[in-house]
Amino acid sequence: MAGNVWPGQAPADESARQIELNMRNQRLLAREYAEAGFTAVLDYVVVTRRALDGYRAALAGLAVHLVVLHPGAALVVQREAEREKSRRHRAVHGRTIGEHFAHLETPLVAELGGIGLWLDTADLTPAQTVDLIMAGRGRARLADGQT
Repeated sequence: MAGNVWPGQAPADESARQIELNMRNQRLLAREYAEAGFTAVLDYVVVTRRALDGYRAALAGLAVHLVVLHPGAALVVQREAEREKSRRHRAVHGRTIGEHFAHLETPLVAELGGIGLWLDTADLTPAQTVDLIMAGRGRARLADGQT
């Protein structure tokens, strides 16, 4: 796709517009799938209460769960550096995807800490992570009006 502006890149207003477009389309697609009888799972970094509230409003009437996989920014940066996609990102943008987004940990914890299910996945396998998500799905469910 031509014209992509990564979060944090200039022009900032275009970056923000593209982020909002991305989130809006995720929400629309999730609602369509849910209304067709599927369980929609969105894998996206939601950092602010405002953004979370946007998901909640767009998905009103549906069961909404928030699961935060939180191994810590340092480990995310390390893991991302090992991925081919991230190496390509570094070649183009001068840093890995993990390095690009590591600064989001602080506002994420400040804005959404204590909401939903938070898992420290630093020492977990993918299977263990899934098991903990399934066991904690009651804690992950957001009650109507909760944020």
